[in-house]
Amino acid sequence: MLKYGTILFTLLMFQWCCTQVPLDSLDGIMKREPRYILMNIRSKNCVYCLMQMKRLNKDKDLMRQLNENVYFVEWELEAQPDFSFGGRLFSKNKSAGRYPGEKFIDVYLQEVKGEIGYPLWFVFDKNYNFIYHYFGLLPNKSIMEMVEVLLRQENEK
Repeated sequence: MLKYGTILFTLLMFQWCCTQVPLDSLDGIMKREPRYILMNIRSKNCVYCLMQMKRLNKDKDLMRQLNENVYFVEWELEAQPDFSFGGRLFSKNKSAGRYPGEKFIDVYLQEVKGEIGYPLWFVFDKNYNFIYHYFGLLPNKSIMEMVEVLLRQENEK
């Protein structure tokens, strides 16, 4: 029981410390102030996803960079209700028993064959164009470098 309480506390602290953009609010926010989108998709039973959250939570400088310079969107595959992304609706397929997030992943990872891993990272530009994906645990340094590259690209435009 203590183990589950620790996990729940970690999730709640992560939500409180990280001013992420809720996925269901992203389209409206992007209309007002477009930015690059850094998306982290986790699965509810993924130990690596919990490790990723803890690492992010500990790095206040990285969280500041994420919150100030990109839209950081983090969500759980199995818990995400229907949502719109870039004007496209992703909803649960009741007949196939699939989550809206699975449809989203299918759209953006059409070329990937076989199993995908979590945590799953996506990068999109200001126009919702898919730029990059990565499967797995990312060191905070790599996430910071990704944000810096996006900022450099922004400044070159």
